[in-house]
Amino acid sequence: MALTFKQLLALSSDQISKASRYRVSSFGTGMRAKGTLYTAVVEGGSKPRRCSILLTDPGDKDTQAFVGCNCDYFKYHCETALAARGTAQPLRSDGSMPVKRNPSFRPHLCVHLVKLATLVAVKRLQQRINKKPATKQKTSSRIRSLTKR
Repeated sequence: MALTFKQLLALSSDQISKASRYRVSSFGTGMRAKGTLYTAVVEGGSKPRRCSILLTDPGDKDTQAFVGCNCDYFKYHCETALAARGTAQPLRSDGSMPVKRNPSFRPHLCVHLVKLATLVAVKRLQQRINKKPATKQKTSSRIRSLTKR
C-alpha cells in the first residue's frame, strides 16, 4: 500500500526549511482516472525541476500519494525507497538499492517535491475552508502560517 500524503510530509520534515529557498514558477492541476494530479516547475537550484504529485482522493486526509521529480537527488536518494512502498515508480533510476546515498532506505521527498507538497497542502486547506465558511476564521491563520515558510 502506498504512503499517504500526510506520511510523506512527516517523513520529509527535515527538507521543509530547505524548500523555503525555492519557488514555484508554474503550477497546474488536472483530473486523471486515478485521482488529481498536481504538477509544478520548481526553481531555486541549478536548473528548474519538474515534479508531480498524484493524490488518489484529494478530499480525504489519508489519501494515497504517488510522486515524481526529475532531479538527481530524487533519482539517487528517494526513488527506489519510495518505489518499494508503492509511492513512486523507478523511472529514472535502475531500481538498485541506494547503498551509499540512502543506506537506511528511508522514504522521503526531495526539496522540490516538498515545496510542491506544501503548496498542495495549502490549496487543499483553502478548498476545505471554502466548503465550510463557519470555520474560516480559525483556519485562515493556519494558511497564513503555512504560506510564510
